Amino acid sequence: MNSKSITYTDVKQLDLQLANICEQDFQPTLAIVFSSPETDTKKLIEVFNTNNIQFIGCSSAGEIHNEKYIENSIVVLLIDPPVSSFKIFGKKYLDQQESSVAQQFAEDASNSFPNPSVFLLSSGIKRDGASIVSGIKKSFSTDIPIYGGLAGDGMAFSQTTCYNNQFTTNDGFVAIVFDNTKIKLEGKAVSGWSGIGKKSIATKTIGNVLYEIDDKPALDVFLKYFNLENFKTENEISDVTTIPGQYPLEILDNNCVRLRSILQYNQDDRSMLLAGTINQGDVFRFCNAPSFEEIENTVSAYDQFANETAKSDALILVSCKARHLAFGPLLEDEITGIKNKWQAPMIGYLSYGEIGKINNESHCDFHNSTNALITLRQIAC
Repeated sequence: MNSKSITYTDVKQLDLQLANICEQDFQPTLAIVFSSPETDTKKLIEVFNTNNIQFIGCSSAGEIHNEKYIENSIVVLLIDPPVSSFKIFGKKYLDQQESSVAQQFAEDASNSFPNPSVFLLSSGIKRDGASIVSGIKKSFSTDIPIYGGLAGDGMAFSQTTCYNNQFTTNDGFVAIVFDNTKIKLEGKAVSGWSGIGKKSIATKTIGNVLYEIDDKPALDVFLKYFNLENFKTENEISDVTTIPGQYPLEILDNNCVRLRSILQYNQDDRSMLLAGTINQGDVFRFCNAPSFEEIENTVSAYDQFANETAKSDALILVSCKARHLAFGPLLEDEITGIKNKWQAPMIGYLSYGEIGKINNESHCDFHNSTNALITLRQIAC
């Protein structure tokens, strides 16, 4: 499968270059796109429709092109799988629960191919990524590959966007369902965080809202734990703008670890909105931001995976925005270290949640504060 990664700052530049690629290099049939929140998605859709290329994409909190981290840009992965080997989907949540819509989509996916795999991008602020993944899983008797992430909006936490050839949505998801016997999706997710201190219990939760920790208001417990008790009013929120992602919760579940980032705080009821489901009774520990040594550890964690997937045709990297907050400019060292393990074009974006397979687990799940790599490879007939 041929592949090419490109990046431009506006849709007009992309339009000109895409026409040249289709004439001179190869004829892509599929594209994956990540773009800044300011991108004109209507014009973006027109460009791909004009060039007869199916695609999906989402807004981001930062873009990745090969070894580089960039901002306020559009990154595109062009590939040419047979059109019979994939299908494009788009769903709006409307007034339904994420899990219900995801389950409806999974039924369509299961009818598309006997052995499907899914790459999914969802709106990423007030929707529960864990509920999306669990909804898909309910329709399958066995684990299927599910990869992707939640859209970003440059840390505005206001409105994220997903799009494909047919529509744009601020409250829904887009997806590619592949025939996994023809286009192989594989992946690995790595986190640099580890829990600290004593274990706590989530004693009151609803979905992805944490109300009480150890029978006390969740926000009060959090502020006391990190000596941030002076944070009392909305006017003082600027003092803790780096908290989202910097202090995720490490949920311990039968020796499996799930991270949940804190997205927003409710001053009235003292609750915290997380980027994924937390269940009442879950045991967890707070996490500090990782040290810079974790970058080397993250890159090293991909060694074995690189040996197993060295012949990949293309790469997609979904990295949590929290990693950028923690590492700053050194995030690019992590990106470069990962890219150098594969000789294939790569694009990616900074997300508000990641979907992938962590450690040696057999199934994919929803994560926060994580670096999730997805490889694509066409299987020879």
